[in-house]
Amino acid sequence: MMMNFKLTLGAIAVSIVLCAGSVNAVEITSTISYGLPGVQLGSSHTTEGGTFDLNSPLFQFNTVQDTLNSAFVDFNFVNLDGVVSSVSLKIGNDPLTSSQRIRFAAASLSFDVLDLTGLASSGKLDYVVTWTSSTSTDLVNLQSVKLTADITKNAPVPNSVPDGGTTLSLLGLALTGLGLARRQLKA
Repeated sequence: MMMNFKLTLGAIAVSIVLCAGSVNAVEITSTISYGLPGVQLGSSHTTEGGTFDLNSPLFQFNTVQDTLNSAFVDFNFVNLDGVVSSVSLKIGNDPLTSSQRIRFAAASLSFDVLDLTGLASSGKLDYVVTWTSSTSTDLVNLQSVKLTADITKNAPVPNSVPDGGTTLSLLGLALTGLGLARRQLKA
């Protein structure tokens, strides 16, 4: 009988601890679309860039409470002229070292965000696409850029306990009373 009583108190204590703070893992996807056929990069317009903002009301990323686990960026291109195009990419403070070659009519390039500190601390991530082809007639269209971030949303932990432990004390007294009443009924 004493074993049941200890297990019940243990289960109550565990459930109280688990309910104290809740954690929620979510995946946020933000897409910047340039429409069809996209923004054309070539000798007359060589650079296109933008900023992802996870602090917006749509995503509600909280840089203080939430944890950024990982992120990656997809660049979607359309190459309409059939000539191999070259672009260089920069994500946040990470310039991607090699020039990327767009060989096909449609291409998608995915990259992990290696430096998460800027995105985690500000909730914002800049990107820059630069046309680097040597032929002035070589054109490539940037259709969209998509950021996917894996975030753990941590519930705020209250600064103080409103009742100061009164609820647990009353629960303990009630369980003790039930145990004593049960013993007296048996005797």
